Amino acid sequence: MELLAIRKPREEASAEVFELMKDVEQARVEKRTAELSVQRMTKMISEKAAASALTKMPVLEPTPTKR
Repeated sequence: MELLAIRKPREEASAEVFELMKDVEQARVEKRTAELSVQRMTKMISEKAAASALTKMPVLEPTPTKR
């Protein structure tokens, strides 16, 4: 009887610790996923900007000078 009284709070505490550790690990996974998403978006935007005609300097023809 005494063992059950001691074991039950310990098991509850262990279960709570396990759940909290699981939540922490899930938060780490979600953070890493968000970081990767930001990296992919940044790369996509930079590639689109590099391919855009608006970001390239125009080539100007030299103007003929009158002599």
